[in-house]
Amino acid sequence: MRTILIALKNQNMINNFRKSFTDNDFEVKTTTDGNEALRSILEDPPEMVLADANLNNLNAFDLLEKIEENEEVNKVPLIVFSQTGAKLHREKALELEAKDFIVGYSDSPRETAMRVKRHLGDEKAYIFKMISNPQAGAELAEDLGYGRETKCSSCEKDLSLYLLRRLELGGDIFQVSLFCPNCSKKYGESDKKAI
Repeated sequence: MRTILIALKNQNMINNFRKSFTDNDFEVKTTTDGNEALRSILEDPPEMVLADANLNNLNAFDLLEKIEENEEVNKVPLIVFSQTGAKLHREKALELEAKDFIVGYSDSPRETAMRVKRHLGDEKAYIFKMISNPQAGAELAEDLGYGRETKCSSCEKDLSLYLLRRLELGGDIFQVSLFCPNCSKKYGESDKKAI
C-alpha cells in the first residue's frame, strides 16, 4: 500500500483528500503544521507529500528546501497545493522542482489522487473534459452506456470522463467513469476492453 502525507492548512480539505486517497488504496498521514510534516517525513518518509503553499510554520516551499538539504529524504516527491493558484506559487514550485502543482479550486481530490498515482507509476489515466467538445463528449458517454448527459445533476457543472488503464489486468482494460470535478460526484464505473 502506498503512503502519502497530506499537509494542508484546512482540516476540511484534509478530510476531503483523505477520503479520495483511502478510496484509491493509500495509507494516509495528515497534519496542519509544517514542522510536524517535516518531522513525519524525516522519521518515516512517505512515497509522496501533498503540502499547502500556505501551511502553518513551514509551508510547502520551506518543506521542499528542507527535503532537498537532507540526503536521506531528498528523493521524496512533493506536490504543492495552492488554494488560489497564484502565479507566484506556481513559479516558486517550478523553481524548487516540485513534482506537481495542484490548484484547490480547479483540481478535485479525486483528480489529485489520480495524478499522484500517475506520478508514482501505478497507473496511467486520461481525463477528458466534456466541455472541450460537448457533442463528441455526449456521443462518447452514450457509447459507453452513460446516456448523453454532460452536466452534473447536483451542481450543473460540466462532467469529465475518466479513463484509468488497469495495468494489473494486462493494460488493455480501462476503468471508465464520468465524474464531476467540482463536487466529486461519480456516475458509474465499469471496466471496458480497449478496441
